[in-house]
Amino acid sequence: ADGMSRADELLKAAREPHGIDSYVVLTTVSAGVVWAPGDGVTPRELIQNAEIAVESAKHQGRNQAISFDTQMREIFSRRAGLTQALHRELDTPTGLSLAYQPQCRLSDGRLWGAEVLLRWDHPEFGRISPGEFVPVAEAAGLVRKLDGWVFDQAAAQLADWQRQGYDLKLSVNLSVLSLMMEGTAREILDRLAAHDADPSMMTVEITESEALEDSETGLNNLQILDAAGISLALDDFGTGHSSLRYVQNLPLSTLKIDQSFIRSIDSDAAKARAILRATLELARQLDLTVVAEGVETQSQFDWLRDRRCQVAQGFLLARPMIASDFQTDWLEQRLEAT
Repeated sequence: ADGMSRADELLKAAREPHGIDSYVVLTTVSAGVVWAPGDGVTPRELIQNAEIAVESAKHQGRNQAISFDTQMREIFSRRAGLTQALHRELDTPTGLSLAYQPQCRLSDGRLWGAEVLLRWDHPEFGRISPGEFVPVAEAAGLVRKLDGWVFDQAAAQLADWQRQGYDLKLSVNLSVLSLMMEGTAREILDRLAAHDADPSMMTVEITESEALEDSETGLNNLQILDAAGISLALDDFGTGHSSLRYVQNLPLSTLKIDQSFIRSIDSDAAKARAILRATLELARQLDLTVVAEGVETQSQFDWLRDRRCQVAQGFLLARPMIASDFQTDWLEQRLEAT
């Protein structure tokens, strides 16, 4: 307890404004606390575990003190193992693959498009979810390389389907960190051009980020993509800090409503349903397409259809599938007539 109290005192002192020449500097601190002998016997072991606790404090939001426990070492070891594995995987991809989840019109059930979802199967770690390995890629500086691989594979598949006469939009997620890097938009367009894929048949999905709002490079990348004919979708709408500012300031064509609001249709969450109705009306006024994510029940589908939501995706319609299954089960049978 004394160690944590001392750490809290240091954090409090660090938060105080510091004057340097004529400038006022604001600082924050992340701290890791260990106790001997429970957390280590040798100085080296104690320092290593304190560093692990510091990393845990950073991952939990920074600017706090965290006490070490053995589970942190397991998490740290796994994260380090995934980082090394991802480096190797991106040099020679063998376990990375893309899956495709159909997006259907609510009015008649016809295929409208598909979201591209990234999968990673590793011989040691097994199936690793993007929710785990994408943050690893971001922390290791690998996210742009990972995004580049995804767009290259998606562009190749899109071009192949276009050559077969299947015209549908593929939606691809783009990391905010990649978006804020110089040249990202040009790289995406170059990958599309290399495969002769039509930019107007691709949607780039972004999530809300406070950093993006202040990034001139990020906004410039979005403008380049928009000018090239690529559609822009705001993912997980309703869960961020500034959804309405994004709708106002970015060249969006689509809102993707987070599944937490879709679940409210089958519950007594009256406020969430009211927000959902307001979102649908807002989208109509702004001429934006709404895609409802995570539709899992017929009652959700019917509720959304009755309120003129345009597009749905979710397990009720189909789970993500490999390209060959998507082509056989959806493109050859259920593609929207053009």
